[in-house]
Amino acid sequence: MTKNNRGFALIEIMFVVGIIGLLAPLAMLSFTVARERSQETACLENRRVIEGVEQQFQMSGGRHSATLYELIDAGYVKWDGLCPANGIYAWVPYPEDNPRYHSLLGCSIHGSSSLKKTSSGISDNFDDLNSDGWKQVGNWQVTSQGDYASYGSTRAGTYQRSYFNEQELTDFDVSVKGILATGSGSFGLLFRMNYNESKPQQANGYALVIEPRPTRQDPNRTLVTIKDVKNGKLGTTRATIWRSGSLGGASYEQEHELRVSAQGNTFVGYVDGQEVIRYTDANNRYASGAAGLGVDKGSATFDDFQITYRR
Repeated sequence: MTKNNRGFALIEIMFVVGIIGLLAPLAMLSFTVARERSQETACLENRRVIEGVEQQFQMSGGRHSATLYELIDAGYVKWDGLCPANGIYAWVPYPEDNPRYHSLLGCSIHGSSSLKKTSSGISDNFDDLNSDGWKQVGNWQVTSQGDYASYGSTRAGTYQRSYFNEQELTDFDVSVKGILATGSGSFGLLFRMNYNESKPQQANGYALVIEPRPTRQDPNRTLVTIKDVKNGKLGTTRATIWRSGSLGGASYEQEHELRVSAQGNTFVGYVDGQEVIRYTDANNRYASGAAGLGVDKGSATFDDFQITYRR
């Protein structure tokens, strides 16, 4: 009886080594990505803790801390105050007389985004003083007060738009708080918007348009419409209604909450929690798309933008 003592051939060893060589970078990449995500999550938690203890420091001492190290020295922060990825923390520079002063902490590596994405939706209150995640057409900027502002023109055809850059939304609610800051024009919400990344100005979709038309007898008289947006401009009116007073009316220079519920081919518009308009598109021309903000022939500021997915 003989034994087969054949070992591995050189070509077999080289083959195994080659496979290991291919898999090792992939494993290292996965490890690196997982570590970076863990550090980012830990950094965000650190910043939220510090923001909370800053409030405690202010309430107990009657003033804000001079630096982060003052919180550490006073025992409010129980570690060295550093990001796990060795980033440096600093307060977002709101003016000292702003209520948001020392309210949002940033990291030199992970930033200070107030944009939040969860399994239930997306929100942005612009407290980080930037507009990351938004695609803009026209003159938009985040103010030092943490508002998202459109500085438009009263000329015809100056429709300012800003889309949150996520175009696969189907059924969802989108809401925002807004102030129409001039004595003319309209503002509203965009939904199911479709556009080419390189040509956002040529977007198509729908718009809820709120246009105050005050009279001496009715200062809250408002024209509410749902319109097509065609090649980036307000187009055909699909539904229209007049509202006033507590029945969904809007006023200049006052904050109003606007909301659109898009489910299937039916769209419902709200002003300050009051249903004001409803439209069903029998052709369901835009089954999905981005949500955003629109201002026509005027200027407006926005805050507390939110998208909630409908299951």
